[in-house]
Amino acid sequence: MAGALYRIDGTVLINRDIFDAFLENFHESTKGIGKRGLSKAERTKREAEE
Repeated sequence: MAGALYRIDGTVLINRDIFDAFLENFHESTKGIGKRGLSKAERTKREAEE
């Protein structure tokens, strides 16, 4: 996220274009994982596939 945050007199501004690009890249790597993460059965299945 280098370059996405700007601090000015105690206020933090965020460059939304850079931040959104960061989130898109992060989202791709976690595809299929829900809000609470993978269940134990899903983790075991993924580990067996690798």
